Amino acid sequence: MNNRYLYIVEGQNDISKLKSLGAHFVMKTEGYLVSNQFRGFLKRAEQVRKIVLVLDPDGPGNRIRETLHKTLTNYEDVLIDKKKATGNRKVGVAETDIDYLRKILDPYLKQDKESEEKDSFAFPSLFALKLAGEDSSLNKNKLKRKLSLVITTSRSIVDELNILLLTEDQVKEILK
Repeated sequence: MNNRYLYIVEGQNDISKLKSLGAHFVMKTEGYLVSNQFRGFLKRAEQVRKIVLVLDPDGPGNRIRETLHKTLTNYEDVLIDKKKATGNRKVGVAETDIDYLRKILDPYLKQDKESEEKDSFAFPSLFALKLAGEDSSLNKNKLKRKLSLVITTSRSIVDELNILLLTEDQVKEILK
């Protein structure tokens, strides 16, 4: 499998940090109570790409890691040195020294950069499939239910469908 990785972090600042390093697909858990919806999505995602857990080196991060270990089979852990992840009286990925983080993520980021994977689903397709705009809630809910999407915005629908490597035609079939 030469697809890009899916990186799992805990919060929005973590997403920003990994994206600044070149990570393409990054999602957040929204805390240590990882929802069934999110776990269901990750089970689908791991069928087409390896998942990289980049979690905070603290109690909540460890609880999330344990939960995801029980859920997933196609994953790798990136363990962050707690001393290098501490700043402003906080511990976490967002506080981690950027050069250190780049170094420990280098093998994954390198494969992401070298991957020839292209996005499978384009933003304009949202409108063609009535997944954005007026009267889109029915189709969004159907897609969310059938694929365990974690939809928060139109952009997240596109990202999640690309993570799952689904095309417009495949989504059209799912919505029938």
